[in-house]
Amino acid sequence: MKDYVKKHTDRILILLLSACIVVNLLFCYSKGSLASTAHEVVIKGNKAPIGHVMAVDGLYSKLDKGKVFLRFEGFNPETEIAKRLVPLIYFRSVYSYYPGQILTGDPKLVIRKGDEFLKSTFAVDDEWLKQNKINYQITFIQGGNGSITTEFKEISKAPVQKKDSGIGYMVLMLFNIFLFMFSGYMIISLIFRKSERSLSEILFLSFSIGAGLMALISFNLLVVFPRQYPAFIFIGGFLVFCILVFLLARGLGAIPSFKLFKTEPLSLFSIVTIIVMFMIVCAHSLLMPLYEWDAFAIWGLKAKVIFHEGLGSGYFSNPNLAYSHLDYPLLVPFLMGLGTYSSLSHGDENACKLIFPFFYLAFVCLIYTAARWKLAQKHALLLTAIFASTPALVRWSGAGTADMVLSFFYAGSIFYLIKFFDDGKFYNLSISILFSSFCLFTKNEGLPLVAINICALFIFLLASRKLLYLVLYAAVPFILCAPWFIFSYGIPRLHENYVASLTFAHFTGNIDRLRLVIPEMLGQFLSLKTWGLIWLLMLAAMIDGLKHFKEKAVLLLWFLFLGHLLLYAMIYMIYPNNLTELIPQTIDRLYLHVLPAGVLIIIMHLSGRYAQQK
Repeated sequence: MKDYVKKHTDRILILLLSACIVVNLLFCYSKGSLASTAHEVVIKGNKAPIGHVMAVDGLYSKLDKGKVFLRFEGFNPETEIAKRLVPLIYFRSVYSYYPGQILTGDPKLVIRKGDEFLKSTFAVDDEWLKQNKINYQITFIQGGNGSITTEFKEISKAPVQKKDSGIGYMVLMLFNIFLFMFSGYMIISLIFRKSERSLSEILFLSFSIGAGLMALISFNLLVVFPRQYPAFIFIGGFLVFCILVFLLARGLGAIPSFKLFKTEPLSLFSIVTIIVMFMIVCAHSLLMPLYEWDAFAIWGLKAKVIFHEGLGSGYFSNPNLAYSHLDYPLLVPFLMGLGTYSSLSHGDENACKLIFPFFYLAFVCLIYTAARWKLAQKHALLLTAIFASTPALVRWSGAGTADMVLSFFYAGSIFYLIKFFDDGKFYNLSISILFSSFCLFTKNEGLPLVAINICALFIFLLASRKLLYLVLYAAVPFILCAPWFIFSYGIPRLHENYVASLTFAHFTGNIDRLRLVIPEMLGQFLSLKTWGLIWLLMLAAMIDGLKHFKEKAVLLLWFLFLGHLLLYAMIYMIYPNNLTELIPQTIDRLYLHVLPAGVLIIIMHLSGRYAQQK
């Protein structure tokens, strides 16, 4: 009787997991989805979905890099078209024309929303244009019927610059990715020694640790040697290769274990799903421009700045560029820019996004490694396919923003943290510490996420009195990122100051926001278009595996999950501007950071029933 119940329960689970994949696929290919947009733009050649971006790029594509004065006439700052179109034109102009300069008048004007200059009374005349050595003047004019026209005027000749081929940048980026893999493999070889690890674990650890450490090292090198970074890449690559050969010759490498997948229909279905999703992410990354606002206004612009001017650039104190969050960490821009923006004359926009499909693939390998840790291969593959096809993950993985990268590093930090609580092995804690360090250097949100990890570690280690682990976890990430904290301290804070808003008076004054925040946050769990059935699957797994709440690792995961949600609810409460505009723009990306904890919760709650089938 017990075997009969177990057999049918297993069938129900497989049916549920398969249904989750089918729902994800439906929404991934629905109208308005990333896949349909990419199909329209790439296959059909219909540029309408990204028409404004392409139009702005077309204005600057034939101009030599100098200085452009950007003017707007006939735009009413209070209308919706001005609030949406003017910032897009300005943000894209700055990104597209860089390293050329875009000026709008007052150099001291703090531009956060992208339309502040419409209300500025700063006077611009021919003398000002001459003093600032303006080469071109571009005027956007809105007519009475709402039509937009442009006027172009050449004031003086800009320096002629040679155009380079983008193929070399792609090759250089691939070289750097292999350098990440080799250097990361060296690190995990020192951590694991001769222990056998799964191939998926070796792949994602090698790439992620190599990429994260290379970004941190590159930042430090650029502080000391501002213009010598490309040379260090090649010298470092040669040294890494030599050391790797030495380690392999001495037999010190981590040993991959090769286990072929069983060729059963469900496993093949899962693998095909993962491959198709990876191809969509690749197409999004390599065949589409940076068209998401944050992608080009923040991360793409920073990548260009670093590799054209280094850390001594005036960018980091330019109030006209405050909208790009001058104080955001630089891990993603460093990785985007490796080999793609190192020429002053040309940068290949598609090559700069080549790094993102590799992060997506590493993320999938991480989730499969975590699932295979506790589940049978069939269930692990199905769950990995659900994760890989989650619409929000697929959308943001190739967009060129830092959210998926932060989510990946955070996933690594909590996965190895719960493994540490499960088996007590110090090397698991050390890997979690490395991933936490990368979180700090990826986005500002990484700081509170690491703080939540430290709080969880303190609570769950308090009884065992192993507080040395807590000291290491708190100290090492901040030591590794200390150069960035010192550098960023000197960057003007021209955007939202959340720390200053952390007051009791501010909370009580915004208590009415809960009526908006709570429904929006709860509604995400039911948003099938964004998340499929993965949150409902988490609820079902929790109900099915209630007995696992007595396990320390499960309690830790729930602490992290709920703490994460509470953190973002608090951020919405203290946000100083219009919350109704912010939530739709950000909530799916914030929940992307929460997704790894949710998937790990599913794995842990299902582990008991299927542990014997492993």
